[in-house]
This record gives sequence, C-alpha cells and structure tokens, in this order.
Amino acid sequence: MSKIALLVPSRERIDKKKNLITSIKKTVDDIDNVKLYLGTDLDDPTREQTLQLVRDNTFVENVDIDNKGKYMNLGVLWNICARASKEEILAMVGDDMIFLSKNWDKEIIGEFTGPKCPVDNFKMVYCYDGRHGKRIAVNAFIHRIYYDINGYFMREEFPVDKVDIWFQQIFKAFDRLVYRGDIHIEHLHWSFRKSAKDNTVYRMRADNAEQVSKEMWIKTLPDRMQEAERISKKLGIMFSSNLINNDLVNG
Repeated sequence: MSKIALLVPSRERIDKKKNLITSIKKTVDDIDNVKLYLGTDLDDPTREQTLQLVRDNTFVENVDIDNKGKYMNLGVLWNICARASKEEILAMVGDDMIFLSKNWDKEIIGEFTGPKCPVDNFKMVYCYDGRHGKRIAVNAFIHRIYYDINGYFMREEFPVDKVDIWFQQIFKAFDRLVYRGDIHIEHLHWSFRKSAKDNTVYRMRADNAEQVSKEMWIKTLPDRMQEAERISKKLGIMFSSNLINNDLVNG
C-alpha cells in the first residue's frame, strides 16, 4: 500500500496538475510510496480532463467534491480528500507546487519510520518552498495520528490561508516540528509572481475571504488551545501554551 497521501484539492488548473504529476514521477524513489488524491468539484469545467489524468496515472485517484456550485472553504476541501485516503502519512500540498528533490518520498517516509520519529508518531515535517524557507510551513507532512485524535485534517473555518499556520503552531508547541530544507517543493504561487492569477484565485478570494480568515484566526485561539490540550491528554505529552497565540508565525 502507498505510504504517503498527497492531498490536493484542485479546480481547473489542468496544466498545473500535469506539472505536479510529472514532478512526482521524476523525483520519487518508488512511485508505489505515493498516492495523489485530486479533489475535483462536480461542476469543474475541466473535470473530464482531470479524470483522464487519473486514468493515465495509476498512482492518482480522483475524489469527487459535491460543491453544489459554490466555493467551499479550503480546509473543507482538504478534509474531503483526507477522508478518502488510507495512508499513514498525510501531506498538505497545493496544485501550484512541484517536487524538485530526488528521493523525497524515501526521506519523508524515513522521518516517520526511522529513529528520529517519536514512538507516538506525532510529528510534522515541512520542506523548502523556494521562498519562505524555515519561517512558514506552506507544505506539511504529518502522521495520521493527528487526524485520528482530532477527527479532521484541517480546520474548516478559514476560507483561505491560516490552516498552514495552525499546523505550525500546534506542532511547534509540542516541539514536534521538523524543517527539511534539503527537500525542495517549489511553490509557484501567484503572489510570488511565479504564476498568473486565474479563475481559481478569484473564486477563492471572493467575498472578502482574506479578511474573514484573519478575523477567524483571532476568534479561534481558544480552539487551538483546546486542540493542544486534547492531543496532550491523548498522547501524554506536554506543550508550551505560550506558543499557541495570535501571532501568524511562530516557527
């Protein structure tokens, strides 16, 4: 069975999905280590092209998203993909990313199976994205234990943004955050001027989504604390409560 679930909700962006798939095939040590879950809206105008990509690549699986003609918050989309997965390692990856480092799959699996992994498997690994370095975890690999404890992969309150910072704060608070700067997952984000804004960008950022996410970040501070306490109780490990706060980056 595949060991790493790459969870990628994606609308339209066929070229980006093709580039992501090609980069995975070119860089993995063993393609059987990876399963790519593409979350596809039922009303995606490029749906048939996405399904053809699935048919052409045995390590890719489609996950239907019944969006009822509307944009669903980013965390909702990622959770739908997570529920379809079976692998032990869950990865937050964007459709605008490409893998550049060879054998990254072997290295990530080693982080969760080798002597560096705690016995409870509670750990997050993130990699170099071509811009932020260690400062912000815009990609993330976690063990399924996080999902099992909380009942979700991502928080669903945020229209866009902040779910990566949520991860970063939680795992940093438990001192279970690992940065692998030697593994390069290039983020071709429009805000870095590495790609152009497209229909998906405008769809995601409509209705003042960025401001709503910022406001929700402040409101959910008690929820982050409750999550950390839940994990602490379940695994019997301590955390630093002062690292769970309203700072957007504490990594």
